[in-house]
Amino acid sequence: MDRATVTVSIADIHAPFQDDRAIELACMVIQKLQPDRVVHHADGVDFYQLSSFDKDPDRTTHLQDDLDTAFHINQQLNSAAPEAEWLYLNDGNHERRLWRYLARNPELFQLEVLRLDNLLKLDALGWRLVEPVEMLEKRLLFVHGERTSKHAGWSAKAELERRWYQQSVLMGHSHKIGCYTARGPRQAVGGWEVGCLCTLEPEYQRNPNWMQGMAVITSGNAPDCHTFSVEQVVFTGTGRSRHCYFRGIEFVAR
Repeated sequence: MDRATVTVSIADIHAPFQDDRAIELACMVIQKLQPDRVVHHADGVDFYQLSSFDKDPDRTTHLQDDLDTAFHINQQLNSAAPEAEWLYLNDGNHERRLWRYLARNPELFQLEVLRLDNLLKLDALGWRLVEPVEMLEKRLLFVHGERTSKHAGWSAKAELERRWYQQSVLMGHSHKIGCYTARGPRQAVGGWEVGCLCTLEPEYQRNPNWMQGMAVITSGNAPDCHTFSVEQVVFTGTGRSRHCYFRGIEFVAR
């Protein structure tokens, strides 16, 4: 019997607005699991300074500090599973803030030093910046996501609708944990929202309907089998602790 492949999905850290305990809890699960692959669904950096929204003047000159914070977080994550293949998706809406800024300032657009992979020091981590990832003969797609809804699972449903229910999808972007499944005459598909690892108390929104967590995908390797399962890991706890149960084991970050 071929060994199954294990992939972990994490998303939406939004450095420097990350939740350090949620990061620590994710590292605990990843270290225990030792997956073959980890997919970071982007929005790892908030790029607050490059947004079109009104900004706090005290934050506008701290982009390098935010990038340094993101790198240290990614080092922490990487150390939990250094033998895994780490992929960072390039389609995050917050990463697109960088693209839009450079597009408005074309004299900077060709500078290698301002490429996203260089700003994030992905080479130093051994990570790859990639387009949305397709697995299992394109039946399963890992994306950041473009649709968002106030209800968990509805963003995933919208992503399935974009693909005419022909491809299953794992996504970030919504900061929620939910799923939507559908079965047609030929195949079953599903959409999963993997949760976030950023703070649940952002300065720009009160009591957002967000959920911290991650997802674990187990897939078969047999050439004639494209079966997979998705386990959604929900983080709970407030204040100084974060908790989760995964495969009968309790993980606690304090």
